[in-house]
Amino acid sequence: MALKKRYLEHLNRMRRMMAIYGLGPSDVTNMLGDNETRNALGRCITCDSVCPCEAYLADGENADAPVFCPNLQLIEALAAQLDGDPRQARSESADVSAWHSIDRRGVRFGASA
Repeated sequence: MALKKRYLEHLNRMRRMMAIYGLGPSDVTNMLGDNETRNALGRCITCDSVCPCEAYLADGENADAPVFCPNLQLIEALAAQLDGDPRQARSESADVSAWHSIDRRGVRFGASA
């Protein structure tokens, strides 16, 4: 059970990190697809930078890029792509099964923090 809790904590951090860049789970899944979304989630789950990540997320200003994040380039690229294409849907109806594949208790990773 502790391992599942750790996974959920990492996924919550990833969702919060994406939110800083204006991305939600459906945005990522729409642009990457399910397999690449799972790869990004896997990078987050196996990341050892928990303390720097929590500190970064707790800082309301976020002036510097989180260089410790294994998904930073991906998140920045997706945010730029979404901002650059006004036609890109930000629909919550997108398939977000990758976000729920680890959590079977019904926690919504797209829910507000």
